[in-house]
Amino acid sequence: MGLRARHYWAFAGVLAASVIGAVVLSDGLPGLRFEEPGEAESSPVETFAIGVRGPIEVSGIRPYYDEEYQAHVRAFVANHSRTAQSVALAVLLRVREASQQAPPLATFEVLLSDPLPPNGGREVDVGLQTMGTLESLPPWDQLRVDLEVLAARGDQSL
Repeated sequence: MGLRARHYWAFAGVLAASVIGAVVLSDGLPGLRFEEPGEAESSPVETFAIGVRGPIEVSGIRPYYDEEYQAHVRAFVANHSRTAQSVALAVLLRVREASQQAPPLATFEVLLSDPLPPNGGREVDVGLQTMGTLESLPPWDQLRVDLEVLAARGDQSL
């Protein structure tokens, strides 16, 4: 191949420059800088809007307008138990810091006629009642999802 010592030195120089460039850039870009374990900011996972009631979780809440400009919401309902669960819940969306007595900004109901299978889940698409427009809702990471039981049915009560 005819590689000489200068080729190895050139490769080592390019490699060193790349590593130095990565370290310099990572300090200025959020999420790419090196952090001490105690210095890390709170994880974005902790800010997801998730409601949990017993083994039932409601997450992935995505409000939208249909073709007739009616507010709807898509959400994922998960069963984290080893038994089938019937679901009849009112989902209340509040500002994260609001008290339990504060009126919700938006509400929807999750009524599943067929029980969720053990460790299963289902996406729902239902009407959304809001106090204002969807644009007036705070960003998803500032919402809290509260769940209230509408009815206890099936093997287990929620």
